[in-house]
Amino acid sequence: MGVASHVSAVAIGDSLTARGRYQSTVSSSSALGMWNWANWLIGAPFVFRSNMGVSGDVTRSIMTRIAAIPKDVGLVFVMSGTNDVLSMSSVANQATIDSTYDNVSAYLSTGVAALVAAGKTVVIGTIIPNNAYSADTDSRIQLLDRLNAHIATLAGSRVFVVDAFSAIWDSAQPTLRVAQAGTMHSDGTHMTAVGAMKVGIAAMPAAKLAYAAASKNYQLYDDFQLAWQLYSGFRSGTGGVAAVKSNGTGTLADGWRSINNAGTATFTLDNSAAYSVSADYVGPWAEAPAGIDDHWQEFNITAAANADNPRLRLPATNSISNSGSFPDTLLGGDQFFAEIDVWVTAPINLKEIALKLVGNWTAGTSPADQPFIGTTTMQAQCGTVADSSTDTYAYPDGFRAVYRTPILRVPENINTTAAQTLDFNADMVFNGAGSANIKFGRPRIWHKMNGFVG
Repeated sequence: MGVASHVSAVAIGDSLTARGRYQSTVSSSSALGMWNWANWLIGAPFVFRSNMGVSGDVTRSIMTRIAAIPKDVGLVFVMSGTNDVLSMSSVANQATIDSTYDNVSAYLSTGVAALVAAGKTVVIGTIIPNNAYSADTDSRIQLLDRLNAHIATLAGSRVFVVDAFSAIWDSAQPTLRVAQAGTMHSDGTHMTAVGAMKVGIAAMPAAKLAYAAASKNYQLYDDFQLAWQLYSGFRSGTGGVAAVKSNGTGTLADGWRSINNAGTATFTLDNSAAYSVSADYVGPWAEAPAGIDDHWQEFNITAAANADNPRLRLPATNSISNSGSFPDTLLGGDQFFAEIDVWVTAPINLKEIALKLVGNWTAGTSPADQPFIGTTTMQAQCGTVADSSTDTYAYPDGFRAVYRTPILRVPENINTTAAQTLDFNADMVFNGAGSANIKFGRPRIWHKMNGFVG
């Protein structure tokens, strides 16, 4: 067993937490998850073991479920209280407001104390605004304010409070408790990716303090090895071995290609600048020494239209595949995940940067052990999941984060005589006429061989 480096974490709460992760043909760390943003923005030092968000949960139920959190989890992200406030009448009398406050605040205090007593470090967010609270006579406003004041008092040496409310509250309407434009889904209760990112940014200081207070109890890379294609990251000045640069010019790192997956955005490429770690990062990413040829791969996108999507990827000729030549092979049961540093400056109408591992294979013979969704294409990604209200992320100037995908597992019953491939893609998508300077650093694919050659 390797030396523990990361902190094992879970997120618990109601649907605001549950929406942070989706499962289908795409296994995704969703951009709708505020705790995902907080983790990425400080260098991804936490490993989320599970998402324990349950839609509709009230605080009593949430705090009852903390007994199910595994003992070896070091940190718990908590978001609770929205449904308690919503479920109270908007014309409740003072006695009802007082009794509801007493009950919910007691559950919050008892639950957080129980987590600390169990050896957990806690990050807890205040209750976010809701567009239902649109009249200053709404009695729920008093309850929300009192509960948020109580949550602030829970802070301690092992408990760190995030002012999620203030991160997206429309303070221009001070008598109300409604959200800023673009931060809330059309239902008025759930955050868009914009809102989730704003809360994640607000959570950065608390997340860094929590990492320092928690025990490093998870070895993320144990039994995983770097895929050989990425040992050198972005080698400077090589020009690429498969430099397909649709509408792009400049220097592409060896072994990579850049294409326009959609549209005709124009851009220049450069990889002459040496890579350096952000001062905001903590944990293993910040502690790892830079390689002697560790460089940025820069995209200076100067003219993009709506839906344009420049893409950085490993070319198909260099994909991880079922070549049978150790260690570059793709076997049934193998596991993969990817990481990359993303740095954005001067963004205009940049709505998405997504890191993706895309696997393609041919089904084997019966009895099949195929993915439950019945497809021979799956992907693991982070940084994006479509939202029916908006998927515009409004990247702030200077945004920088370490993305990490969930683990993608290759099914056992693949036809190893046919081509099987796994590709690494970084997509940059615009939602209008736009431009941006985007740098990628220290790309990694981690491979765990559960099958064997020989």
